[in-house]
Amino acid sequence: MSRSHKHSIYLRNLSLESFGNYTCQVSTDRPFFRCVQTTRPLEVVVPPSGGPILMEEKSDYELGDNVSILYNSGKSKPAPELKWYINDQLAPSDLYDKETIVYPDQLESSSPALRFRLKPDVLHNGRVVLQCVATVKHIHAVTIKEIRAAGSKEARPPTKGLFLTTLSFIILRLTRD
Repeated sequence: MSRSHKHSIYLRNLSLESFGNYTCQVSTDRPFFRCVQTTRPLEVVVPPSGGPILMEEKSDYELGDNVSILYNSGKSKPAPELKWYINDQLAPSDLYDKETIVYPDQLESSSPALRFRLKPDVLHNGRVVLQCVATVKHIHAVTIKEIRAAGSKEARPPTKGLFLTTLSFIILRLTRD
């Protein structure tokens, strides 16, 4: 109770089964004997167990190829909400699907695949930057994958076609509702 204060109560040893409505009742002593109570829902959130992973069907792409990138989130509860971006623009939802996997321990993960044809109008300065943002409540996981065209100044080492590089990071932002 040392972490509790007048606006919140610190609970320990919660499990996924701890969710539900909780009632707090406060009563006063004489001379008035007042009683006040309120009921609020409690949601148990399990942050992702690991960083996000992007997997591609192949690592070299030519113009006109179909790009297929699979995202796999770590196990969490609830499953992450996902958004794909292509060159910092929100990708149309018809370019990706969403699959939620539920495990025996009640944790969940998301595995959406982004699919599109690599056209010249998609390339910006010889590259395409793909970004998948996964959010579980106030915890954000961002994975960025860059496809660079061969022969561009940024493409090192030189390759035929296009190649992929990946950067992943997790942003923890805890806020009070």
